[in-house]
This record gives sequence, C-alpha cells and structure tokens, in this order.
Amino acid sequence: MIYARPPTVEEHRALQRMTRGAIDRVSQRAHLIWLSAQHYPVPELATLFGTSRTTVRFWIRRFDAYGPAGLYDEPRRGRPRKLDPGGLETMLTMLQDDPSHAG
Repeated sequence: MIYARPPTVEEHRALQRMTRGAIDRVSQRAHLIWLSAQHYPVPELATLFGTSRTTVRFWIRRFDAYGPAGLYDEPRRGRPRKLDPGGLETMLTMLQDDPSHAG
C-alpha cells in the first residue's frame, strides 16, 4: 500500500494553510495528503474525493518528490493554433497593411 511520507513541521503548516486558503483543487489535494500520511488507504481516498486511484497515487508521488509545492498544477500551454503557417502569414500581412487598401 502506498502512503504519503510524513510531512515535516514546515510542510505540515503549509498543508494546513493550503486546506484553508488555496484554490479548491489544491485544497483537496492537501487534505488528501494529510489523510494519506495518517495511513488512509488509496481506495478509500479515491472514493472520498471522487477521483481515481491512479490520481490519488499521482498526487502522493508528487508530494513525496516536491513537498506541498508539488500539489499545485504545473503551467499549461494555451490552446493550439487554428491557423496554419500560411494563414498566419496572411493575417499578419493584413494587420500591417493600411485598412483603406481593403476598400
């Protein structure tokens, strides 16, 4: 069975702050780690938080590796471009041209 490692005193304080003041998902993750460190089993945590066992294990591993900072989402890239390179070039040309030329 996998459990989160016991948090240090500083990590304990950080987890408490996160359960009270962080964004909803981060608050839940902090609570999940808190319970896991108290040896709540993964299947029970998955049911309690309405997520998969894989997700619970993912966040336990992230906490074990990075501490409380690992419970935040990593930056994500934006939505993929919808224009191909030719369309992007055409749009840039149109933006640089004088609007009176378009009629």
